[in-house]
Amino acid sequence: MTTALAKEEAYEFLDSHPGRLILSTVGKDGYPHSVPVSYIRLGDEIYVGARSRTQRAKNVERNHRVSADL
Repeated sequence: MTTALAKEEAYEFLDSHPGRLILSTVGKDGYPHSVPVSYIRLGDEIYVGARSRTQRAKNVERNHRVSADL
């Protein structure tokens, strides 16, 4: 079962360990793709370091459901 965080909970999670996290996406083959990423939160916007043609960027374009862990 998937549980979504409330916006405030997500911000608390991100702000508690700023800078780096593990981003997990779903690849075209249905398997998870997990990579370390840099990020910054500015207000309601979260910017993740990724070049547009990386696998993680392609996966997010195809399926916006992601998971993050420290």
